Amino acid sequence: MSSLNREIHNLAELQQWVDAFLMEVKTPSIISVFGEMGAGKTTTIAMICRSLGYNFAGSPTFALVQEYRADHKPTIFHFDLYRVQDIHELIDMGFEEYLDQNALIFIEWPQIAEPFLKENTRNLRITETSGIRQMMLTMN
Repeated sequence: MSSLNREIHNLAELQQWVDAFLMEVKTPSIISVFGEMGAGKTTTIAMICRSLGYNFAGSPTFALVQEYRADHKPTIFHFDLYRVQDIHELIDMGFEEYLDQNALIFIEWPQIAEPFLKENTRNLRITETSGIRQMMLTMN
């Protein structure tokens, strides 16, 4: 797993990290994505989607979830829970049902969803210092 813990200095290095990520992480997987505003959470997920051949639709900040489906590709659910105020919003949208799908599930701002997350959820922590991103993927 150490190949997924590295510093990222540019987009070429981020692509190398994404390539290693896609070799390591298999479907189904739930990945909680942590990082401050602007740290690169959405950029990283966009690159993962594009690497799998999807046209990235943008951050699901207002829709809460973007779904990517195609034959012979893993399904991706990309959640952005930044604006979710109450756990009942997740219940109303059927969040738990998404977690049981055979998919790669990325959850930005996952703190409010913690009661629903499974033991095998992986945590992706992205920190940025002086323009250098530190990418760390770990298991709970």
